Amino acid sequence: MLWQLCKVEWFKLLKTKAWIYLFISPILIAAILFVGDPALPNGKMKWLMASAFIANVHGLLLFPLIGGLVTSFVCRYEHEAGGWKQLLSLPVTRTAVYGAKLITAAAFMGILQVLVFVVLLGVSMLKDYPSTIPLKMIAGNMLGGWIAVLPILSFMLAVSMALSSFGASLTVNVILTLPNLFVVNSERFGPWYPWTQPMYGMLGVTGRESWDLMLTTQTFLVVIISSFLLFVAAGSLYFHRKHI
Repeated sequence: MLWQLCKVEWFKLLKTKAWIYLFISPILIAAILFVGDPALPNGKMKWLMASAFIANVHGLLLFPLIGGLVTSFVCRYEHEAGGWKQLLSLPVTRTAVYGAKLITAAAFMGILQVLVFVVLLGVSMLKDYPSTIPLKMIAGNMLGGWIAVLPILSFMLAVSMALSSFGASLTVNVILTLPNLFVVNSERFGPWYPWTQPMYGMLGVTGRESWDLMLTTQTFLVVIISSFLLFVAAGSLYFHRKHI
């Protein structure tokens, strides 16, 4: 049942304009890396600085914002013309519906990370980056950012299920994402704020000394796992009690 629902959700998502957002970050990253290439250092540091740039531009703002947009899109059909009643009148469980929407949003964000990964490799070939490509580092950073966005997706999915207005759910996501600009370098708040975690994940946090961030791997994992479980439990409970 879950697999069938995932295919349906993916088909509905592709029928919206959500696919456009797959290309915003990759195009922007490619353009800025091309223009800013002369300012990047040579040698291995070129890879490190390019990865840091992606984390600060893509991971800090664009990735969380796109995550909120995608969760709004996966609920858009159901908020129109009694879609929730039609969906739940089928022989499906609410747990399966919630899970399928979350998996679909996560898959979309995974594809976005793959595209960013491909763009970085493409730019590196055109701009003569060092021939030894740190694939393990880059892939790990992309994976870390994707894992870190899962709590945001689970929270915003619950918000999107609760709010029928596409603009309202988008506003909530913007309000929660913009504080990243102020708390990301805060030793007190940055390591514990879920919306900053995609950037930390893309920087490849390995301890307090990493990029001068006051963050440990243990703290990063605790925040991701605990917030994800909390948001999934709260969202699932809300959806089960939601009057359709």
